[in-house]
Amino acid sequence: MKKGMCCFLFAVLLSVGSLMPAKAADAEKEFEEILEEQLRSTVHYYSEDSFSVIDAYGIQGQVTKIVTSDDPQTSENEEVIEEYTSHIGIVFLELEQKRDDLFIFKKKDFFYYDFDTSVA
Repeated sequence: MKKGMCCFLFAVLLSVGSLMPAKAADAEKEFEEILEEQLRSTVHYYSEDSFSVIDAYGIQGQVTKIVTSDDPQTSENEEVIEEYTSHIGIVFLELEQKRDDLFIFKKKDFFYYDFDTSVA
């Protein structure tokens, strides 16, 4: 009876363990798509699908966001700041910039992503 119960628990653990990497792979693929879209829209001369992740790190941190900036024409301070705690991903990546299909430049850069509010 004990052997049967141990085998059953082992089988359950194996099945749960095999599902976890699949979810992690899906999340990684989704994040790579977000990175690709962000690079296409913000980096001039970005060569599509050319980035590679060198290192990645996730932290829980305090985010300070300027909602409304100050108007320098007035004497009052109209700046509105929002602060919140969020899960932040930091990625160090290498990408290629292609100019005139002749010159290829390799660039290394940091990319920050707020997972809780989906803001890059």
